[in-house]
Amino acid sequence: MDEIYNYPLYYDIAFGYRNISQEVRELERCFEVFGERPVKSILELGCGSAPHMLQLLQRQYHYSGLDISQAMLDYARGKAAKAGWRPPLFLGDMVEFSTPEPVDAILIMLGSLYVKSTQELLTHLNSVAEALHPGGLYILDWCIDFEPLGNKSQHWQEKRGGVTVDVHYRTAVREAAEQLFDERITLDVSDQGRQRVIENHSLRRAIYPQEFLLALQLTPGLQFVGWFQDWNIDRSLDHCKRVERPIIVVRRPLYEPD
Repeated sequence: MDEIYNYPLYYDIAFGYRNISQEVRELERCFEVFGERPVKSILELGCGSAPHMLQLLQRQYHYSGLDISQAMLDYARGKAAKAGWRPPLFLGDMVEFSTPEPVDAILIMLGSLYVKSTQELLTHLNSVAEALHPGGLYILDWCIDFEPLGNKSQHWQEKRGGVTVDVHYRTAVREAAEQLFDERITLDVSDQGRQRVIENHSLRRAIYPQEFLLALQLTPGLQFVGWFQDWNIDRSLDHCKRVERPIIVVRRPLYEPD
């Protein structure tokens, strides 16, 4: 397991810049506007530290999560237990998974869709379709690449409770024809004056918009609903020249064609 996922608190702080309350409200708008059935049960794939979990539980959704990191699941489980909840959290791979029973909504947050080939993407989408109730929604945050593959670098800093995390995020093209790139995340942590450097290196595959739409067409039981700018379903990405914080909404139709 990559080292960064063994430090879920620091990971949680590093990516704590999001407005979780606003995102949960927008998720509920998606459920109301695009869902063809009431959303009561939610599965988050690649849930990690599960930053949306507590607010969803407080709103009486039946939340469950899946992740490949036991340390992340233990951290999320501890947060839930402290608040008096015991949601089911499973160790597993999002490429191919199954659920005990279908759910009303599936989420993937913060670009956490990890596949390394078109076949893995199709396998993942088939798992999603089988795990959703008819009328249910599949919502992706930052999972589709609307810009060409390239070498990029970002830096930001987050603080919480005496802990400061400087985050350095870098990507570098590995194989352009295969849409593969190296992703490196470095956390420079100061925890009550104690210094630590944590690094994660992953091989990732870009997923481009038209490729994603074609993959949906090849997946029985899923249909594209829309993609939206900056976590706002009133702002379609259609005709946008620059994309910021996109969310993509997919649905399993209530009535599927024969």
